[in-house]
Amino acid sequence: MKVLTVPESGSVAGQTASRNRFGQYFRSRAIPVNPSSAAQGLVRARMTTNSTAWRTLTSAQRAGWADLGLSMVRTDSLGQSYSLQGNQAYASVNNNRLLSGLTVVADAPAISTPVNIVTATITLAVASLSIAYTATPLAAVTYLAVFASPQRSAG
Repeated sequence: MKVLTVPESGSVAGQTASRNRFGQYFRSRAIPVNPSSAAQGLVRARMTTNSTAWRTLTSAQRAGWADLGLSMVRTDSLGQSYSLQGNQAYASVNNNRLLSGLTVVADAPAISTPVNIVTATITLAVASLSIAYTATPLAAVTYLAVFASPQRSAG
């Protein structure tokens, strides 16, 4: 939980105090979960690839990513808005590109607003899921990522 208090760092009685660029916070002390799953390995490999590549960028390229990061506004758990740093913008864009099977880009792309999805039809069967959509006009290099999980019971 984010708090305004005297700066502290460390753990006492199950509580951990720390700070980051967004301020001082407290959280329950937890043992990290490391399932070593295949999916976790892929995510770590993507982050390693992007962190290594970030170090090879020129200062002009880093400045471009810093400018892009200022345009990428997120909202934290307290409802406060913040923008990304250059390396965070680089990792965000390129993690999504790698997840989609695309290559990493060194130069920051321009922000573009996606077109509205005009219609979407979801077809769900016992063993398959299909989503048909219409977006007008759809640019040639536009991708749509859909994330779904198995149903959970109401109980």
